[in-house]
Amino acid sequence: MSGVSNVGVEVDFTIAQGTDFSAPLTLYQADGVTPINLTGCTLSAEMKLSAVSTVVYAVFVVTVTNATAGQITVSLPYASNDLPAGDTVQGVEEGTYVWDLKLVNAAGLVSRPFYGTVTVQADVTP
Repeated sequence: MSGVSNVGVEVDFTIAQGTDFSAPLTLYQADGVTPINLTGCTLSAEMKLSAVSTVVYAVFVVTVTNATAGQITVSLPYASNDLPAGDTVQGVEEGTYVWDLKLVNAAGLVSRPFYGTVTVQADVTP
């Protein structure tokens, strides 16, 4: 028996404090081959200690790099004067977190194409 799932794909990140983080990702339709056209979509990604936590430790910057090819970049800068301290690698403590990416398509349907863990490794050299 085959099944259908809308859970998404697990992608785990390891981020070193004291560095800029960036991960290119491609979103595919259920067949795993055809890219999702991201034209008119809204994307957001957050990092928390657990899925039920109310505290958001970081909000990733999600940039669509090629809408028709389903290509995005999920990033977290080391430091930025334009972002709150918690939305930079510099502002996140060493530890293990969870993250996911929410997609709202042009019709208003919500999906979660990616989820996973984020391991933040301590910075040794300031």
